Formats: sequence, C-alpha cells, structure tokens
Amino acid sequence: DPEVMALSFADRLSLLVDAEWTARHNRRLQRRVQEAHLRLLALPEDVDWQTPRGLNASQMRSLFQGTWIGIHQTVLFTGPTGVGKTCLYAH
Repeated sequence: DPEVMALSFADRLSLLVDAEWTARHNRRLQRRVQEAHLRLLALPEDVDWQTPRGLNASQMRSLFQGTWIGIHQTVLFTGPTGVGKTCLYAH
C-alpha cells in the first residue's frame, strides 16, 4: 500500500503493534465470552429504550460504564416474570 509506505518506520511499527494488541484483545474477549456459556450476549447499544419498562436511562448508562466492577459491587436485576429483565440486553 503506497500510503503505508509513505509513513515512517516508527509509524508503521506503531500500526502493527496496535493491530496485534487489538487482535489479541479481541481473541481474549471472545474466548472469555465462549467460556462464560452466556445464553444471550449483553450489549448496551441493544437496549430498547422505546418500550416503557421504567428504566432510568442515566442510571443504566452509569451501570454500563462498569465502575461498579472496579469497586467490587454487585448489580442484580430483580422483578417478576415478564417485566423485561431479559430485554435489558436482548430485544
């Protein structure tokens, strides 16, 4: 690629290191997801905010940031069957 060859050696090496780190990170994440045997993959961007469930969007965004993990707290969603607990991460 002529554009890549126009870069300095240090810049090309930096791109290679970044690509390798990203690939290793993605493989590690994929392996952990597979080992967890999750029935559904939870993704914050998949939350359906249009369906009225009484969710506080700012509170949910705060939970999605994951700071509660670093301070060793637990989050537990509770409620009767059919209120949409599963819909928090699957639509």
